[in-house]
Amino acid sequence: MATQETQTANAANQIMGLLAAFQSLQTQVDALNTLISATSIATLIAQFPTAALTSTGGLGAADGTPTAAHPINTSVAPGTLLNRAVSPADLSSMLTALVRLSNAVKGVAVGTDSTVVGLTYKVIG
Repeated sequence: MATQETQTANAANQIMGLLAAFQSLQTQVDALNTLISATSIATLIAQFPTAALTSTGGLGAADGTPTAAHPINTSVAPGTLLNRAVSPADLSSMLTALVRLSNAVKGVAVGTDSTVVGLTYKVIG
């Protein structure tokens, strides 16, 4: 059985480890955001073919033109390169959420966004 001192030291080490992980994530988010801002990645993602969802949540018929609110169609290129079907709008919202997290780590005041939890489950499952 761990002593109270051991548990306290472990908790302190976890705090420091998590802070290091946040700092690493902040650096990665900033680099990704810089890349996306400096290139046409967001525009290109918006041009990926999309498909409406069926009533069971699967991909349905392909959209005639890309629809930002529909998931990217992962059954046709270039959507086949993605790990899962997610809409361009949701990807943009998640990038915004990550940038806010990065700003919080840097000490910048950020507002709350209740949609992040739902988007997180939607994007990563």
